[in-house]
Amino acid sequence: MTRQPLAAPSCQSCGVNLKKPTEFGTTATRCIDINYCRYCYWKGEFTEPDITMEQMIEKVAKSIVAQSKMPMEKALTVAGELVPTLKRWQVEAEAEAEK
Repeated sequence: MTRQPLAAPSCQSCGVNLKKPTEFGTTATRCIDINYCRYCYWKGEFTEPDITMEQMIEKVAKSIVAQSKMPMEKALTVAGELVPTLKRWQVEAEAEAEK
């Protein structure tokens, strides 16, 4: 039987893979929060509390383009499929689906 490596946890706001302790967000008591990266969640609060899911999709797409040179149209598709599945956006994604 072949063992599959465990997948790295990912930020439940932007989807970035979290590998090092310094990449994780923190709680209000400065403990590691395993659900979010430090760029999205710091000291128990979202760093951009008013960002919408659509704005996050655009932000993630721009990051994908910068890191992989993927065309923006494709990056928007990838981000548009990923972001609504993340914990932070579940309620908003469900509301959009009901419209």
